[in-house]
Amino acid sequence: MEKKKKKINARIKGHSYERRIMNELNELKVFNNTIYTSRFASKMLDDAKVDLYGTDGYNLQLKAVETMTMNKMIEIIGEMPNDSNKNIVMRKINNKPEVVVMLKNDFYDMLVEIKRLNDTIVVLNKGVA
Repeated sequence: MEKKKKKINARIKGHSYERRIMNELNELKVFNNTIYTSRFASKMLDDAKVDLYGTDGYNLQLKAVETMTMNKMIEIIGEMPNDSNKNIVMRKINNKPEVVVMLKNDFYDMLVEIKRLNDTIVVLNKGVA
């Protein structure tokens, strides 16, 4: 008799992924405050397709699904809030690297900000020497 594979509940899988990413970002300490799932912290954000609360400057939608097209990911970005935050979809597929999708202009804005911060550090370091 063949063993049946245990079917994973998609809702539980998605919630577990949200908590895992929340914990990873809290450990990285890249934000000035504690990050929570929007299911816990903000019903309004959760309804707006934003999964994490406290990620200042970024709206994150987390997907733990096996089948999702790039078109669907872009569609999700379009359904997220149209505010000053950068909209990002992070996707997990079993046994594959996780990927992040964002609009090109938001990516370029991030690169410009990183360059500005690096230039500031270089100037500050010159003042110390």
